[in-house]
Amino acid sequence: MNPSGKAWMDPDERHVWFEHKCVDGVKRSVLPWRHWQNINGKVSPSIVCMVRGCDFHDSPLISEPPSDWNDHV
Repeated sequence: MNPSGKAWMDPDERHVWFEHKCVDGVKRSVLPWRHWQNINGKVSPSIVCMVRGCDFHDSPLISEPPSDWNDHV
């Protein structure tokens, strides 16, 4: 498992954003998906990276957004 995931709440407080450093070295962010929620401080349901060889599958803890996140929204 690749434990490099980070998740944070969207300003609407109903959706979760997520990013991780993928096995190919690219830092990926995912737009909020209406079913991703903050359940007991963790992302639910879990997130799976579909890049071959990455094997990221986790329910990361909800934390603060990256410092550069507002530059991209």
